[in-house]
Amino acid sequence: MQGIRLYMRFIGVYLKSKIEYDHIFVFMDLVLNSVWPVVNMVLLWIMLQRFGNLAGWDFDHLLFLYNLGYLPFLISGMIIWNPTKDLQELVRTGHFDSYLTRPLNPLAHLIMRQFSHGHLFGLVLSIGMLVYSVNRLDLPVNAGSAVVFLSIVAGGALIYGAFMLFCGSLSFWFIKSESVYELVVYEIRSLIEFPLPIYNKVVQAVLLFFVPYAFINFIPAQGILFPDRSAWPPALQLTATPILGAVLFALAFAFFRIGIDRYQSTGN
Repeated sequence: MQGIRLYMRFIGVYLKSKIEYDHIFVFMDLVLNSVWPVVNMVLLWIMLQRFGNLAGWDFDHLLFLYNLGYLPFLISGMIIWNPTKDLQELVRTGHFDSYLTRPLNPLAHLIMRQFSHGHLFGLVLSIGMLVYSVNRLDLPVNAGSAVVFLSIVAGGALIYGAFMLFCGSLSFWFIKSESVYELVVYEIRSLIEFPLPIYNKVVQAVLLFFVPYAFINFIPAQGILFPDRSAWPPALQLTATPILGAVLFALAFAFFRIGIDRYQSTGN
């Protein structure tokens, strides 16, 4: 709890300093990071005016699917995107040394020193679109469904965070690892904006077993919207995401610790 309070204090100080000294850039970051999901939804709506649906998913279903995948990405992006993306430069220059000389876990130190404010407005927008799609689809809203939904979002954020941390930790072995980061965190992630059945078997296998982003939104969304279409038990579809997220993040953190043991300072 003390760590959470410390992190919240850091966010407050960070946002205050940004607004006071870089308020124009803060505004631009908020706007630019909010444009893409709106553009994507408009393009999707235009496409569906011609085709009607994608693998049986109409616009309201796809809006729910898109934001169930985008909301966890924004949450993990605010917390761990900057720290893991910048890890390569910290290792290359030797500035990672400073994170090893404090009485604090290096990963917690990395997270507390960096925050991605550009995702904040997108977070609000994504929540709004999710609420809209839930209302349009007339999904049940009660305490039980809220707990299930929050666990899915938390699990999805952990899955994204796990792959961000894993790709960032590759910097301890490879000087240049940004291409892997771009591929896994951005390119492969974009595939889950659409239903899994539209892809061939190879892509489906990648999204289910190798980089299991399908568990962030498609598997739980199918369990919620079309429970009769899948061979997966509905209960498993709704609980697999938080379990998988916790396991993957624990493995990624272990990989990060192995990387620290391998790290050698560049010296001065």
